Amino acid sequence: MQKHYLRTTKNLYSCTDSGVTVYYSYVTPVAIRDPFGVLHVSQNGWSVTTGRHLTWIDGGSPEAKKRRLSGEDFVKLMKLYGVERSYNLQSGFIRPKTDTVPDIIKFDEQLPDSLQLLKI
Repeated sequence: MQKHYLRTTKNLYSCTDSGVTVYYSYVTPVAIRDPFGVLHVSQNGWSVTTGRHLTWIDGGSPEAKKRRLSGEDFVKLMKLYGVERSYNLQSGFIRPKTDTVPDIIKFDEQLPDSLQLLKI
């Protein structure tokens, strides 16, 4: 997996696999663009620098900040897509759960309440 740097800093980057893009602040996943192209950004529970990274990812508008997921919902989304809690190039950052993602009914049932907008 190749890192794609969003800015000149080496502490904010993304990696894409199986149609899922994961954005990292340092080695921590902070945002996910799902296979449908929807960007899911976590609320800032870390630092001022990570807050800046989140703003660079979603634009930081009041509307964007309102759409940010709670830490609990973001962890549920990470589990749904098999995203590991920290970046590790050797082991791969994502292990797609192919038994759940293609099955839209199961997929919808696993979504946190704040993500129900994805239901068809």
